[in-house]
Amino acid sequence: MIEIKNVSFSYNKNEVLKNISFDVKPGECVGILGNNGAGKSTLITCINNIITPKTGEVYIDGQDILKKGRLETARNISYVAQKNEISQITVFDSVLLGRKPYIKWALSEDDIVICDDMIEQVGLTAFKLRFIN
Repeated sequence: MIEIKNVSFSYNKNEVLKNISFDVKPGECVGILGNNGAGKSTLITCINNIITPKTGEVYIDGQDILKKGRLETARNISYVAQKNEISQITVFDSVLLGRKPYIKWALSEDDIVICDDMIEQVGLTAFKLRFIN
């Protein structure tokens, strides 16, 4: 479960988020919509502790994400930016990015199995090796 409570954020004097609150229950799929500059990406980066909100709280499974380190947060939630410098990346490689906080020196068989399972769960097995443009 994700709980967002009164999250606010400003870039200097430009208030982008003001007291944003909502819950996402297990199994729910939520979309965040808005015009360019409305704060969608800012909200996501606050939720996963890439930037720290001016005010508010973010809980994932009852744990305050903002009080955890970034590596620990990355083990619970990941973020793929809308503008991405990676040119040729497959669906599998993209999912594998979510395993990065767990990978030690080399990719393990467990990492491959976990990524394959995630791809299968969302019905993208046929696209596993397709490049993302």
